[in-house]
Amino acid sequence: MRVADTEGLDAVSMGRVAAELGAVPMSLYRHVSAKEELLRLMVDAAWGDSPGPVVPGENWRAGLSRWAWALRAGARRHPWVVRIPISGLPIMPREIAWFEAALACMHGTGLTEARKASVVMLLAGYVRNLATTEADIGAGSRPLAWTRPAGWPPTRACSGS
Repeated sequence: MRVADTEGLDAVSMGRVAAELGAVPMSLYRHVSAKEELLRLMVDAAWGDSPGPVVPGENWRAGLSRWAWALRAGARRHPWVVRIPISGLPIMPREIAWFEAALACMHGTGLTEARKASVVMLLAGYVRNLATTEADIGAGSRPLAWTRPAGWPPTRACSGS
């Protein structure tokens, strides 16, 4: 996660992670089967602990709002997390805890479990889209590392003929 946080997701590779750990790349395959599994573990760790279910005195709307703001905060701590495509239903421990916390916020709403899941997915998608847009704007507002090559701009104008 440190590599992704400091240098971006493109810098994460099995070789780079192994080097950071002072190991050889092949030794990582004793712990993860492929880079995709490594990324799934990184995503699960990046979200951190869920904000939990509704707190006493909190209605479903306030609970889901707290959940969504916590999800956004996780994406702001690790902007690369929204760059990893969603490849299926939540199956990792923290992913499940986040999903269950959101479902718990809707206890007593009268919605079916399927509708609750749809609300969670809609809200998570909204937060993910917002976080992606914020990351794009943040990346676009950083100074470019590009330097002007010698002779730029060209001194010969286009003649159009």
